[in-house]
Amino acid sequence: MRSVSEIIKSSLEKIQRANSSFSMRSLAKKLEMSPGQLSKIINGKKVFPSDKLDILCNSLSIDHITREELELSIAIGALDDTYKQRVIRKYNESSPKSHSYEEKGHGSFWILEKWYRWNIHCLLDLKVFSENPELIIDELGIKETTLKHTLEGLLERGLIEFDGERYKRTSANIRFPSTRTHPVVRSFNDSRLQLARKELLENTSQSDFERRLIATNTFTISQEKVPEFKERLHSYIYHLVQELTGDESERYESHDALYQLNYQFFPMTKPLINDSEAAESA
Repeated sequence: MRSVSEIIKSSLEKIQRANSSFSMRSLAKKLEMSPGQLSKIINGKKVFPSDKLDILCNSLSIDHITREELELSIAIGALDDTYKQRVIRKYNESSPKSHSYEEKGHGSFWILEKWYRWNIHCLLDLKVFSENPELIIDELGIKETTLKHTLEGLLERGLIEFDGERYKRTSANIRFPSTRTHPVVRSFNDSRLQLARKELLENTSQSDFERRLIATNTFTISQEKVPEFKERLHSYIYHLVQELTGDESERYESHDALYQLNYQFFPMTKPLINDSEAAESA
């Protein structure tokens, strides 16, 4: 678990990458405290006042996941040392090892922290957006400064390139953890489902329906084979997409639509219970 000071440091560095004029003094002014007080908090020598949490999160554009982590760190900081260590140890044992969004090769969580970053990255595959990325502003309903900062972030991380005329995606692969669920991945997937729900509820004409890729299937399977089924299906879809969308040479020449594929399996039967559980329920 990150401490309050580590979270503030990390968030402040992110803001400064986008706006170099935003200093610790600027943050202290927003928090209505002296730079010296803020310095002590960042260095772990002073407790952060919880009544200024909203101002801090707004000033540093802290997302709701990081805010939850921050709130927990503040609460734990108020405990006595013996109990504090016990709570931290229990938390670390039951949670993913890393809650920071630091760069890890091309597997950065940065691109998932805002729902539109992944969309911008993918939209650059389409020739019309590659030639005129400003069209993304209208397509996604975002601000020009948001697009500018995202493109800068993608360039900085080597995920796109600019040849002097247009932006292109690079061949760098992005990988996210599959062995355990990370809060950022969960949040991103939730935002995808929310956008899908909006599409289903708001765009209901026949032409909208015909543009969708819809398939459904019901099947029976042994519980122990579910993990293998999911893994093989994911692999098949990945290779099918690669086969149908072509190689790098035609990526920017032939595509004219962007699709997001979400698939989930919903059990339609109640879970099996053993005899002892049945007896207890009776």
